[in-house]
This record gives sequence, structure tokens and C-alpha cells, in this order.
Amino acid sequence: MRSKKVSETTMELNYARVTGHIQKLPTVELEDAIAIRDHLLENNSNYTAHRIWVQFNACCKWALSSKLIDENPFADMREDFKSSGNEQLKDIDSFSKQEMEVVIAAFENHPRHEHDAPFVKFLFWTGARTSEAVGLQWKHITPDFQHIIFSEAVVN
Repeated sequence: MRSKKVSETTMELNYARVTGHIQKLPTVELEDAIAIRDHLLENNSNYTAHRIWVQFNACCKWALSSKLIDENPFADMREDFKSSGNEQLKDIDSFSKQEMEVVIAAFENHPRHEHDAPFVKFLFWTGARTSEAVGLQWKHITPDFQHIIFSEAVVN
């Protein structure tokens, strides 16, 4: 069973997302892989469609090697899901330097939340997600304090 090989948060977050996409499909029959591909591309960004296709393809590779299916209908679809790679980043409307300074100042000057200001600065300055910052441990920081390795996340 694959769940013994991946973290609980991966199971809950990544696979739950895929499950949501499966529930929206017009069909779940493997012989309708073209309709599934078309649905993914028509109803999602290229980035999201590609990520879902990767999971479908991996699942079918496993099923093929386990002799549960005779062929992987998603195997030759890689080119259909090509994206620029930067597509996800284009959708992000990040804060300007001035906006960051306003947010940080608001935390620093708030009587009940001033203690959160260093954490907010850390998030802005590193680009870390909240779950990544919360998951940091001393072992993730190099001895010379020059690098942080974000390798774990805490998600509730």
C-alpha cells in the first residue's frame, strides 16, 4: 500500500486534491483517457492539469507493473500537458516592498500582535510558507547560519 511510503500530510493534501479532481471528471473509465485529458486541460490551468496527469500516469504505471491493467492510457500524453513551468508563478500577486513594510509595521505597532512581527518578517524575507516555517528545526539550518533547508512542514 502506497500510504506506508509517503507522509501523512502528503496523503491528506496531495492525494485529497487528486481525489477532488477525480470526482469532477466526466468519466473514470481508463478507455476514456482522451476525454479525461481533455477535461483536465479545459477545466484547469496547464500547471494543475499537468500535476493531476502525473498522478494518473504514475497510478497507471503501478497498475501496469502489478498486472492490474494491460496498458497505461496516460503514458504518451506528456506533450499534451506541457507548460511554461513558470505558469504558477505568474498567478502570484506578491506584495511590493512598500506593502511588506506596511504589513510589518502594522504588526510591530499592534499591542496584541507585536510579538508576531519577527515571524511575519521571516516569512516575507525567506518566502517560506507558514507550514514550512513552523516545521523548521535547528537541524535544517547550516552550522554557519548561511542556509536554511526547508524539508518539512507542519499542517493541521
